[in-house]
Amino acid sequence: MQSINPWDCKIQLKILNWSLCDMGRKRKKEFEKLPPYVYLAKGRYIWRPYEDGKLGKEIRLCNEKASFAEIWSAYETITGQERNTLRWLLNEYTISDQYGKLASSTRKVMEYQKNIICSTQLRDGRNFGTLPLKLISPGLIRKYLDKRAKTAPIMGNREIALISMAWSWARERDICGENPCLGVRKIQETPRDRYVTDDEYKLVYKLAIKTAPPYIPIGMEIAFLCRARLGEILDLQDTNLLEDGLLLQRSKKSKTQIITWSPRLKAAIKAAQKLKGVSWRKYILHNKHGLRIKEHAFKSAWQRLIHRCLEKGLEERFTFHDLKAKGVSDFEGDKQLASGHKTAAMVEVYDRKPKNVNATR
Repeated sequence: MQSINPWDCKIQLKILNWSLCDMGRKRKKEFEKLPPYVYLAKGRYIWRPYEDGKLGKEIRLCNEKASFAEIWSAYETITGQERNTLRWLLNEYTISDQYGKLASSTRKVMEYQKNIICSTQLRDGRNFGTLPLKLISPGLIRKYLDKRAKTAPIMGNREIALISMAWSWARERDICGENPCLGVRKIQETPRDRYVTDDEYKLVYKLAIKTAPPYIPIGMEIAFLCRARLGEILDLQDTNLLEDGLLLQRSKKSKTQIITWSPRLKAAIKAAQKLKGVSWRKYILHNKHGLRIKEHAFKSAWQRLIHRCLEKGLEERFTFHDLKAKGVSDFEGDKQLASGHKTAAMVEVYDRKPKNVNATR
């Protein structure tokens, strides 16, 4: 009769125990955040690939003092795949149909935000994007916001909003658990209150006619008269010119409107139609080739104009987007209807002109 080696029995029992754990028994709470088939044994973390119904040979990942982030990093390096990390989640979201329905300008900004998020360095030296989703908690989101508050508070809020959008999208598809961004207070923002006076507008407009590309003063008029964003203006085509007025397809979930013709708005559109370019052009504001003006080109020309205006007496610079706020502020009537915003709270952001209020006595 063949003798039984006790040591062989111990090894077989150990393998059986691991297999049973993976087949049904839940891991201990402190090990729930580990990658699959990764265990703590003999003072180090090991990975045993599970193939063909059995566990393979031990592969050392790191020592027992390693953080969960370091363990996941070692696991991803060896397995050659990155799944269920923040970068992976954001990438999955940015190829989704939901993301594809956003405006191109919004997607461009979000792509920039995604790169900032993923490259932000954590205390342990890893980038935020490499962190497994299991390790991202409300407390970690709070720490991220506190860090961004020191350099770019508003951008920090937008970055967390992107993470929250992606996470909610994934949760609806059973990809991940509860959204860690929910309930975390954003960095307090001071609403922009820059109001462009009539004199400031005239100064910039006159200099724009003399020194800037011709589409700049035309864009100024449309932004002010229609309470429009730059992207909405650049998207205008000949098909937007209706008998009743200018069809303005607003972005950011605002309501599409027809801005009825006024003598000043008609003059702006007539000036746009006289812009030099090919005869087949379709965009109201276009370059010499008849193509849509690119936002970065418009913004660059605007910055050069404002710099010249500061030299000519403009005391404080303002953004092109501030012209929409001027249009809302100067409008007499239902400002929410005029701006196309769905909520009164958004109207308040753009209504910046000081109100005249009677004295008590």
